[in-house]
Amino acid sequence: MAVVVCDGKVLATVEEIYGKPVLSLPKGHVEQGETVLDTAIRECFEETDVRLNKQDAVRELPSYSYGFTTPDGVEICKTITPVLFVLNVDPTPRAKEKRILKAEFIPIEELARNCPYDNVRKILEHL
Repeated sequence: MAVVVCDGKVLATVEEIYGKPVLSLPKGHVEQGETVLDTAIRECFEETDVRLNKQDAVRELPSYSYGFTTPDGVEICKTITPVLFVLNVDPTPRAKEKRILKAEFIPIEELARNCPYDNVRKILEHL
């Protein structure tokens, strides 16, 4: 997961989850041969068109795990390792994947108030 902060705002996505728009952060799966840092950089670009560099990374934030059931009844468990990035230049994000409806920088407080995920709100406490 990429937690990208610039000028007091955080890069957020509105993602379609089971037909509903959900406010969250750029995230994805670690691919073979990737580090957590590599994954955060790649996923951020794939979802939001924001290019991050390893030099922009500040630190890993506390990991968390969660589970859910797919519409087909399959139980899934994921572990997320957020990486904090701080940018000095304000990029212009745009949604690049079909399931990503919007990508934009919003005030951290707005994300904390409107994101439905407790784990994401806890991550924001570390900023």
